Amino acid sequence: MSGLAEWKGLAVSVIGTEHVRREQPLQDASGVISAPRPAAVVCDGAGSARFSHVGAEAAVREFRISLAALEPMLAACLDSDETTFDGAKGYWRCLSYWMCRAIVAAKEESARVGSGNARDYDFTMAAAVVGQMRTAFLQVGDGAIAVRLRRWGGSALVFRPEKGPYANVTKFLDRDAVEEDEFQTRVLPTSAISGIMVMSDGPEIKMLDMSGNRPAKIVSDMIDDCAKGDLDRASLLNYLTGSRWMNDPRGGDDKSVAILALTNTRKGKQKEH
Repeated sequence: MSGLAEWKGLAVSVIGTEHVRREQPLQDASGVISAPRPAAVVCDGAGSARFSHVGAEAAVREFRISLAALEPMLAACLDSDETTFDGAKGYWRCLSYWMCRAIVAAKEESARVGSGNARDYDFTMAAAVVGQMRTAFLQVGDGAIAVRLRRWGGSALVFRPEKGPYANVTKFLDRDAVEEDEFQTRVLPTSAISGIMVMSDGPEIKMLDMSGNRPAKIVSDMIDDCAKGDLDRASLLNYLTGSRWMNDPRGGDDKSVAILALTNTRKGKQKEH
């Protein structure tokens, strides 16, 4: 993408102490993509699903593949000033449907070549895709996506936190979720944001405020530090594995964070009304 801005990305997934105690694998997977356009994705494998770590890893791989395959349509949706903002919202909804279908197919293929059935590979997903004029978001299940706001400062959640009616119950990305339209999408002007953080539900106890309805200050600080080059992968790993988690009885889950931070804006048109 011949963009107007330069974005820097970091992604880290770490195993939780509770998973270590239970001899479970790391069930999260995450990634950042720089080409053909900046993007970030986090998939959180279901704790009760035997091979959810395989499903989450397959989903991140398929997300990368889908971005490349859909690039001409993503350019029309997110980069073109010939597409209206309302038109882009509908366009992104359609692209999200096909992307989710491809990811579900990859999950089902993992079950066919492995053991068990597709439910044994369940995961949630949250993702962001950056365009010259618009940035698009997709989420199925829990976790959170935060954006750093350029004009007003601070950070805000893209979607309201989504939890099931009972504790530790959420939606997973499967064929029913796609066909029954159970995925969230949103489009925002790229000019309005200077950074994005996608996270699984594991870090939320420290990275969202106590109500869970907005990001804690650490989110804005990390995005800013990433933009300045003061936050690297080792620093992010240290944060996610520090004593702050071990000293909290809620801190034993796997933790994933993926960050995209705007580092430079070059002269050009980047305005959305």
